[in-house]
Amino acid sequence: GSEVLLSGGVKGTTEDFQYDLLLEANYTKIEEFTKGFQLGNVLQGSLNITGQLKGDTRGFLISEAQVLLDNMPEYGIEAAGKLNYPFSGENQLSLHAAGELASLGYLLNWFEMDMSEFGRAQGSATISGSLENPAIEDFRLRTENSNGLTVSITGALESMSDATTDTQRHNEVRFDIQAPQLAALQRWTGPLPVEIGPWQVSGRLLGNRQTMSIDNLIFQNGNRGSTALRIEGAIGEVSGMASKGNSTISNVALHASLYAPNTANIADLLSITL
Repeated sequence: GSEVLLSGGVKGTTEDFQYDLLLEANYTKIEEFTKGFQLGNVLQGSLNITGQLKGDTRGFLISEAQVLLDNMPEYGIEAAGKLNYPFSGENQLSLHAAGELASLGYLLNWFEMDMSEFGRAQGSATISGSLENPAIEDFRLRTENSNGLTVSITGALESMSDATTDTQRHNEVRFDIQAPQLAALQRWTGPLPVEIGPWQVSGRLLGNRQTMSIDNLIFQNGNRGSTALRIEGAIGEVSGMASKGNSTISNVALHASLYAPNTANIADLLSITL
């Protein structure tokens, strides 16, 4: 079962007191911890917390905290930092976390698509805000699947709270995706008419589940001296991501360039005869 151990000193009266304690807490289910703060059941798994607990009748501070959340194989997270919790006013959370996720979808849940095929994700993040409304100021994640498709993303998520509506969220995610073959995308695109070899695409996503935009978009393939395609530009609006099959793309501004040593290389790329 769960247990909480406190050791240290308490002084004062029943109406006005201070304490300085060493905290060691083990919860078999994280819900046993979060229910004391009236939080939702966003996370699952067992929770271990150690740290220095100082407080009085006005609130408490957990400093030098070490936190371990274990919900493997779905996710496992280790974090270090502090929590300032006044009984009147908003609490403040400051943590640096690292861990592993079974899918990017746990963090990028504003995309209505299956991300499990990208593979497991490893990464780190800086978490601020409050327990009720946490924000991720900076995160870095990387995945690689059996087809050689690698995804690296960095960015910030303004609010992770279920109470925050999609239109209130202003997320920013930079991405870099590459693979040895275009066929690595067939899980999402279906069979493709051409194969262009190694490729890479990068850019920045801004917005939320309802509406987002993409800028600094660069797609390129090929090696020096071989046939190379490069596309760069921006997509002004991608809307309706929350409705499967009903997404719309508008305000597209792309520039494409193609280099080839000779016309035969272009014919091979397009599977035509010149």
